Amino acid sequence: MHDAEDKEKGPIRPPLAVKGGEIGVHLDGQTFWSAFLEEDSSMSGRKLVHLVSLIVIAVLFVPGWSAGVAEAQERRLVYRPYDVGEVDHGSPAPATPAAIQAGQRLYGTNCSRCHGVEGKGDGPTAYLMNPKPRNFAQRLYKLHSTPSGQLPTDADLYRTITLGMPGSGMPPWKGKLSQEERWQLVHYIKTLYPKWAEEVKREPLTPIGIPKPMPTSAASIQKGKEFYASLECAKCHGKTGKGDGPSANELKDDWGDKILPTDLTKPWFFRAGSKPEDIYRVLVAGVPGSPMPSWADLLPQNSDLWHVANYVLSLAEGQPPTPVLIETLKGPTLGVKAFESAAKTGSAAGKPEVVFDVVASGWEMWIMKDGAYLPRVNGLAQAGHEMQVKKGQVVQINFWPTENGLGAPYGHGFSIEGYDDRLFGLQTAAGPGGGSGAAYLERPLAYRFIADRDGEFPFYCSVQCDPGQSDEIKKLTGLWGHVYMGGTFLVKQ
Repeated sequence: MHDAEDKEKGPIRPPLAVKGGEIGVHLDGQTFWSAFLEEDSSMSGRKLVHLVSLIVIAVLFVPGWSAGVAEAQERRLVYRPYDVGEVDHGSPAPATPAAIQAGQRLYGTNCSRCHGVEGKGDGPTAYLMNPKPRNFAQRLYKLHSTPSGQLPTDADLYRTITLGMPGSGMPPWKGKLSQEERWQLVHYIKTLYPKWAEEVKREPLTPIGIPKPMPTSAASIQKGKEFYASLECAKCHGKTGKGDGPSANELKDDWGDKILPTDLTKPWFFRAGSKPEDIYRVLVAGVPGSPMPSWADLLPQNSDLWHVANYVLSLAEGQPPTPVLIETLKGPTLGVKAFESAAKTGSAAGKPEVVFDVVASGWEMWIMKDGAYLPRVNGLAQAGHEMQVKKGQVVQINFWPTENGLGAPYGHGFSIEGYDDRLFGLQTAAGPGGGSGAAYLERPLAYRFIADRDGEFPFYCSVQCDPGQSDEIKKLTGLWGHVYMGGTFLVKQ
């Protein structure tokens, strides 16, 4: 189970054991020991060799250890709601009329409220989102592996649907939709641009060949830095890559909406991914519909592109955001039952026994437990999610927005109606000094409490999602907050 109380996992170590003055490595059911501590706690050269040898054995031969180190280094660049692993292409479903029709149904259910019924980026929730949903009818797809000016491949569309776009309202659909359903969506989305088949027939798609990445080094990073300067990347991204260049506040996309340059110090929010290959691909293909051009002509050598990719990744600072644990609240409380409160909240509640990750993405809530998304429950109002716990358990709910919506002072918030107003009261203040505040992309929140009262309690996204209904209207309509973002918190005896 994901335990949010653990702050940050330390470096992965081989399975070593210490006994008295000896150190041992567990390998295939056996333990190999070597004395390394003298009575004066100094280490002799010969015994140091023994120790180093044992560590080498652990690294090279203990299953999964060295792979685990590489995985940990890669995962540090991933924001948890998008930590869904690799693309699972499976066997692409053929684009039959039945598959396209199935894709249309899936699109209507899952995509239209952002991208619009006709794919024009004008769904009912689009105005609340930043960045805005893409207009599929205009062929300007943000992510593609084809040269600048070409449409994306089917695999490109499938990848975007599968992995989503970190830092935006586009969630990863891996784990929510099957492989077949995602391929059906691919086939339907292509029909939203009527000239797709004609254009591809006239100019067949030619994916960019991505050579083997160049290993990073001080020399490569320095060359990349020089290219960064000569190409004037700092005008938008800033000298240190924080997205604060002199032109940053003047940028607009092809639809006239304000657009901010990517903060290169936070690769976990890179829309196209944070691997060297992902950065290489963007440098070659550009980002259609945005001010980010293709650099393929100005950086014709593969080595030049890899130098820039290595430099960009060298700008990363810190780690992806983790939830801020809410402790004492003094904000306004507007629940159905005034000032209801749990026995203990925050760190005073103790170590969590059950943890839910609530992802507010694509104007819907997705509930995760034990690393898997919970299924919808038939008969529930709104989004149809249900969180079940036992009375007396210490519960922690991590609330992860994937975009900032309208921004400060709105953001997103999580509330359980009438359960604990100190913890879940309407969060109108956007700072820790005036209530729990709203959750933002850079500031996910964690709510910990003891489930001391049994019953059924509706939960929903508050702050900008909450239409501001009075309690009477809520009783009449049965809706709490945004229609797509809620469910039931169920406490059983």
